[in-house]
Amino acid sequence: MLSLVLVAACAAEDPEHSAEARTSAIINGERITSLPEVVLVVRVNSRGDVIGLCSGTAIGPRHVLTAKHCVYDEVSEGNYRAIAPGSLRVGVGHDVSRPSSIHVVDRVYASPGADVDMDISIGRDIAVVQTSTAHGAPLREVARAQPRTNNPVEIVGFGRTSTTSGASGLKYRGTTRVKQVFLGVFSTDGVSWTCQGDSGGPAFDAVGRIVGVTSFGEDESCSISEVYFSDVSYNIELIESAIGTAACTSRPEICNGADDDCNGIVDDGCGGLGEACFGDDECESGACRLVGGDPVCVQDCNPATNASICPTGYVCEITGCDIGSCVAGTPGPAAVDAPCTADADCATSWCVDAPDGGRRCAQQCTEGGSSCPEARVCVTDGFPCGECRVPVPGDPLPFGSACAVGTDCIDGLCRGGFCSRSCTTDPECPASHRCSAEVCVAGEPRPPGALCIDAAECGTEAPVCAEVDFESVCVAECSDGSCTDDYLCEGGLCVPPG
Repeated sequence: MLSLVLVAACAAEDPEHSAEARTSAIINGERITSLPEVVLVVRVNSRGDVIGLCSGTAIGPRHVLTAKHCVYDEVSEGNYRAIAPGSLRVGVGHDVSRPSSIHVVDRVYASPGADVDMDISIGRDIAVVQTSTAHGAPLREVARAQPRTNNPVEIVGFGRTSTTSGASGLKYRGTTRVKQVFLGVFSTDGVSWTCQGDSGGPAFDAVGRIVGVTSFGEDESCSISEVYFSDVSYNIELIESAIGTAACTSRPEICNGADDDCNGIVDDGCGGLGEACFGDDECESGACRLVGGDPVCVQDCNPATNASICPTGYVCEITGCDIGSCVAGTPGPAAVDAPCTADADCATSWCVDAPDGGRRCAQQCTEGGSSCPEARVCVTDGFPCGECRVPVPGDPLPFGSACAVGTDCIDGLCRGGFCSRSCTTDPECPASHRCSAEVCVAGEPRPPGALCIDAAECGTEAPVCAEVDFESVCVAECSDGSCTDDYLCEGGLCVPPG
């Protein structure tokens, strides 16, 4: 696996983060065998063993877009040298252990120089590898416009899929949204994010063009959901030096978070935040709602996670549990726990009743969902939404809190460093969790027929991960010989027909 140490991304305004390189898979993603244009980019030793794993996207009959740090080797701290093209391979397929075809790389296009750390920081973490033979994968177009905050993107890669396991090499995809945009670099934050092994993989925009290349994340354990990408439009000159003029199929411009008409502008002609509208399809954000009695364009935000940040001059007005809208205004001055009389008084836009009879500012959270700031835990008192509170010393901790032993937790279960609880079925666990080995664990349960790596990924409806037609899928047992949904009982397991 790659072990490159990457620096923080920085540009016109620097995102103040340090990061570690990752041969990235998708956390909270979906196992897929489709999207053949997303390929493996691997480094091999003299025996042909894989010693470095990255992802990439086919953009020409013999060309694959990937990350520059995937084609360089760190020989000492901060010192890099180019990997010989002959040591690189492109693998087409969905599983590193059994690709449908393998192609030797005979040329690499990348920005000049070997200061990879600097290239990462300025959004130049991009390379194009050329194969000696046609790889046969379908091609994707590259975007010519920088994404905007809150634009939806699809991420795909072969990296890790769990914060507690180093396993990688299977293709996963997930969805997320753009959080911050800098010169040459943008970040995403959402339900799914990249991890070690996804480096070089794509972020696709709403029309399927490659808008970003996975570059780095904030911690080696992949527990932080904000991750960073090199902006493809910022590197179009390098890309076209390899493949010639990049194709861009023009479409009528609609408000979808993409540059449909290839003019280098996302959603031109669409209404911005606060502008009058008559329907969702008239807004850059894709959301037209009543604010103060008038229909205006708004942007969704999450008051618990801030996964979608409101622009300057707008605040996240809470409309429900984990749901809010960016509306014109400025955050209130009062910090969490400070007295308040209305939501507008609080920096978190949430003023709640306090035990002493007054009111105080609080931060919203959901059980097992968004994380609370350090030294606070999510207390829900049995309701869907809770608030981040400082725990009372000696009191057991609620679900999702960091723990060391079972006695730290209300339900007496500490799994993977977090408080959990017993279960027998998936619905007994919070959203985005499943019941595995009678304990609630993070991750949506995989339904019957879904691809899996092991049984821990499967839901209680189909708890067995079995090989069916050379693929591992979640299936149910059928001791009585009966199955549902046209599944067939074979060998004690309900398998998909055909």
